[in-house]
Amino acid sequence: MTGDDLRHLLLIGVYRDNEVNATHPLVRKLDAIRQAGAAVEDIVLTPLSQDDLRQLLADSLYCEPGPAAALAKLIHVKTSGNPFFAIQFISTLAEEGLLSFGYGEGRWVWDLNRIHAKGYTDNVVELMVGKLNRLPVDTQEALKRFACMGNSAEFDMLAIAYEKSIEELHQHL
Repeated sequence: MTGDDLRHLLLIGVYRDNEVNATHPLVRKLDAIRQAGAAVEDIVLTPLSQDDLRQLLADSLYCEPGPAAALAKLIHVKTSGNPFFAIQFISTLAEEGLLSFGYGEGRWVWDLNRIHAKGYTDNVVELMVGKLNRLPVDTQEALKRFACMGNSAEFDMLAIAYEKSIEELHQHL
């Protein structure tokens, strides 16, 4: 990575800093790259602020930031600004019809009172469990079996674990 013949190369790597320590192979490799003279830039992502969420909503829902402010505040409270959880929460609102496109109004609409009345928990794990529980039973069963295989597996291995036809596997996923 420090050779003169290597130019204009940008590598982007992503990891969760709470999952590695000083002895982790990734940290050791990054240290070795730095010691060899290559430029390494660490960008630590922080939770989204309420203002970030307001802008995200304004951009996503094609509205001015002002009208999105109250919804952004609610999402921030429920997700603590975690980007993944915020997107999941917004998706849940859309799936449940609490955030929808109002064709009569020609814009996205939501009712904060209805959202509050729904009683969403501040615990995002419960939100995700709720989403999983809404999946068809056969899909839930497939996911339970696949979870035992780690975070990746070949499709043929999934089919063996599923113990049903490949057509059923495709259908249930």
